[in-house]
Amino acid sequence: MPVILPSLTSVIRRSPTRFMHRTILVCLVPLMLLTLLGCAPDGPEVTILDAGIYELQLVGTIVEPDTALGQWTRVQDERLVKATADIPAELGLEFGYRYTVTGLDKGTLLNLEFILRHPPMTLPQTLTPFTEQIHKKTTRCGEPQYDGFGFEHEWERVPGEWVFEIRHRGKTLSRQSFLVHKR
Repeated sequence: MPVILPSLTSVIRRSPTRFMHRTILVCLVPLMLLTLLGCAPDGPEVTILDAGIYELQLVGTIVEPDTALGQWTRVQDERLVKATADIPAELGLEFGYRYTVTGLDKGTLLNLEFILRHPPMTLPQTLTPFTEQIHKKTTRCGEPQYDGFGFEHEWERVPGEWVFEIRHRGKTLSRQSFLVHKR
């Protein structure tokens, strides 16, 4: 009895189409789920809005043991006075940058790490020099935020390059440099 085999053309004609449809489906479904869940495949990003010298209102302090003084200052109503990366080390002067976290749904809360690197300064209480300060903060995506430094003490007025970084899970999302100088 003869065996009837389907023609090679009909097999080739059907197989690539089914394979292509399945491949497209397998690739699109995870992307659609990520979109629905508000997750970007690349994760959060930071956009620096402006940087320089600011005027602002101090509203309190938050305990943070990893910083030199064991705390950091909460601020509000920050207003850019001068867009610049050239900063005079004057007591009372506040400098920094405003940023927005993007890449996630607006309003999403995100835990970030803020690193400030600067030339060696010495805390008078301990006489120990240090070059880095770190604090952690929960930030709301899509809303402008501020990070900066104010010269409150004479020993903080250290000339040289000051670098602010924002990190998420060990990945650097932004970097803003300033050159601080004494007049």
